[in-house]
Amino acid sequence: MDSEGFKELRDKAIDAVIKLSGSDFEDIPNISVMFDENKEDADSMLDIMLLFYRDLLIARKSGNEKLLINSDKKDIILKNTSRFSTGKLLHNIDIIEETRRNIKQNANYQLAIQVMLMKLQEENA
Repeated sequence: MDSEGFKELRDKAIDAVIKLSGSDFEDIPNISVMFDENKEDADSMLDIMLLFYRDLLIARKSGNEKLLINSDKKDIILKNTSRFSTGKLLHNIDIIEETRRNIKQNANYQLAIQVMLMKLQEENA
C-alpha cells in the first residue's frame, strides 16, 4: 500500500473510532461499508484502530505526548481522551483483538466486523 493510500486508510479508521465513541448507532452501517470496501486492508485497519486506542490510553494515563504513535493526530487524541475511561479503552482493544482472531479463524467477515462495531459502540454509549 502506498503512503498516500495508507494515510487515507488511517484517517478513515481514526474517524471510525471517533464516530463510534458517540452514542448514535446510525454510523455503524457507514463504517461497516468502509470495512467492506477495504476488506483486503482489514488487518491494517484493525491495527490502526488498536494503535489509536493505545494512544488514547497513553494520553489518558500519562499525558506524555512524546509516547504517542500517531503524534500527528495529537490534537484529536487529546481532545477525545475524556470520552473513554481506562477500562473502556482496554476493553475496546480486547474487542478488536477478538475480531482479528475470529476473522483469521474464517468467521464471516461482515458479521465479525458488524459485531465488533456494535460492541465498540455499546462500550462507548
